[in-house]
Amino acid sequence: MTNNIHDLLNKLAAHIRAHRALYVAMGLLQLYLWPWIFVPFIFHDQLQLWDTAGHLFAAQFLRENLFPNFTGWNPYFYAGFPQDTLYPPLYHYAIAALSYALGYAGALKTIHIASVLALMPAFYYFVRGLQFEKTKAAIASFVMMFPIIGYAIHTGGTLHSQCIVTGK
Repeated sequence: MTNNIHDLLNKLAAHIRAHRALYVAMGLLQLYLWPWIFVPFIFHDQLQLWDTAGHLFAAQFLRENLFPNFTGWNPYFYAGFPQDTLYPPLYHYAIAALSYALGYAGALKTIHIASVLALMPAFYYFVRGLQFEKTKAAIASFVMMFPIIGYAIHTGGTLHSQCIVTGK
């Protein structure tokens, strides 16, 4: 067992050395997100805008009325509806569970930031699953992030608009 772990770590180290430039570029792109996206998102409480208030309420209703179940009847919107059968339940469930330690706003922001940080590695492994070689998968995951992080601000749907970072 120890030899298997040792061999695995050696293979991982060799892979990182061979693709160092791509990992550095991906890391720099993720570092860009902290001062320009995540820090303003953390410190400026604008969670009442867009549909974030609905997501916060869904997590609050889940925690206070349904927890530990994933779904249930929510009578407060749309003359009642089956909560978390129309939206995937993990997002609201994770916020509800983390809210015990971080509060609702802190839990939502933590889940949101973790999701964005996981996006590039998740896309890398998705492209690898399509049988692309490692270098092409890394380039694809790097390029995929550009419109999302805000280099196409005029199109909307970027992290700048999603996190309500207006620069004010």
